[in-house]
Amino acid sequence: AADDPDGELVLRRARGILDELPDDTDRGRALLEMIGERFPSQARSVYEAFLATGGARRAETMCRVLWYGDELAIEILAPLLDDTRRLTGFNIPLRVCDRAAQAISHTSEDISFDSDGSKAQRDRQIESLKRYCEQHVH
Repeated sequence: AADDPDGELVLRRARGILDELPDDTDRGRALLEMIGERFPSQARSVYEAFLATGGARRAETMCRVLWYGDELAIEILAPLLDDTRRLTGFNIPLRVCDRAAQAISHTSEDISFDSDGSKAQRDRQIESLKRYCEQHVH
């Protein structure tokens, strides 16, 4: 764009750095956030590429990037609601699906997720969130 002469170069370099990160990394959050803010029309494809390695820590990083109700949260994170791999580094046992549910729950006042519930309670909430996501994917 004329108002961002370095934009294409910045985006290409950021994509290159993200592509070079390990398959299962918790790094890259700041670059992903920058892309979401500065290049919103490119964000979806970059986020999908970042998640394509299938790494659980990459999934958790993406949840952090989309944590505050980003408009892409449902579309990008809903597939993670089926991911039951355990995450490390939290005070309570959390799975990828729990983290995705937390982030998705920030998209609307109509939904919520309590990560302190039992596994059965969290699983019921996740099933409700899946139905919500099916109705609200853009």
